[in-house]
Parts: sequence; C-alpha cells; structure tokens
Amino acid sequence: MVPVSRSRLAGLDLFEILGELDSRDSARADRYAGLFNEKIEALARFPEMGRPRPEFGADVRSTLVKPYVVFYRYRGETVQVLRVIHGNRDLRRIMDEVEDE
Repeated sequence: MVPVSRSRLAGLDLFEILGELDSRDSARADRYAGLFNEKIEALARFPEMGRPRPEFGADVRSTLVKPYVVFYRYRGETVQVLRVIHGNRDLRRIMDEVEDE
C-alpha cells in the first residue's frame, strides 16, 4: 500500500459535498462518506486503477464515486487526491485551479 494524501482543495471539495448531502439527507451523506473512504483505500492498494488524464496535467488520473470524479496524482510511491468534482461541472475550469495551488 502507498500513502494517500488530499490537497487543500480536495479537502474543501469533500467538506462541501458531504455538507450539502447532509443538509438534505444525513443517511446519504454517511453513505457517500463511506464510499469516498473506500475509494481512498482502493487507491492506496491499486494507485494505477484510475484512467490517465494527461489533459489535466502530468501523472493525473481519475476514478469515480458516481456521480463524482476523483482526480489524483500518482507519483513515485504516493497518491495525492487533487479534487473531487461532480461529473456535470466544468471539469477543465475547475482542474485549472489545481495548478494554482
């Protein structure tokens, strides 16, 4: 297993997503919190499981927790979750913010 960290923006993404879900349905928010944790554990075991996304930067990959796209970078022996974004949003515009971080 490799270590997995979250960028500041990914942490904010998760906080906002789970907060919004919780405001409408706390059971659904709990379910998604579990799904996100399961995905992070899977990335620790299989860091190359996601699809390469070179259009968003070197070593960037993505995987899904439907309907959310989890963008991450696998470099060396570490995984960094970059963003967690709803699939209907403007992924290009949002991912451009990652370069500014």
